[in-house]
Amino acid sequence: MVLAGLLTACVPTGPADLEAVQQQNIRVVRQLEAGLNRQDWAGVARLYAERVRYKGPHTRYREVEQTPGQVVAAYRGYHLEITQLYAAYEHHVVVEGQLSHGPPQPVCLIYTIENGRITRQFTY
Repeated sequence: MVLAGLLTACVPTGPADLEAVQQQNIRVVRQLEAGLNRQDWAGVARLYAERVRYKGPHTRYREVEQTPGQVVAAYRGYHLEITQLYAAYEHHVVVEGQLSHGPPQPVCLIYTIENGRITRQFTY
């Protein structure tokens, strides 16, 4: 009996409703796409946490800490077309798509979303 209790205690448990959390994270990314394409920079900035870990071409793929305004400034004038979204457990969404500011370029974005805000964005 004690052994069963110990084994149960060692099994990792997820959030009460993982699917609901994943759907909320996907909604945040869809709001980001819509805001970027409408050029609603204030709305886009509100989707980010106060400090964001960012890695992408604008930082030569070094991870840096930025404000929402700095992240948004890197995307001014761009259009994002999402072709596929993948929820990755509790905090991550992987996006495949095209980013265009002229000829479209394939892009892979990995977002970490905590408490409804983007805390980390990696762009490849």
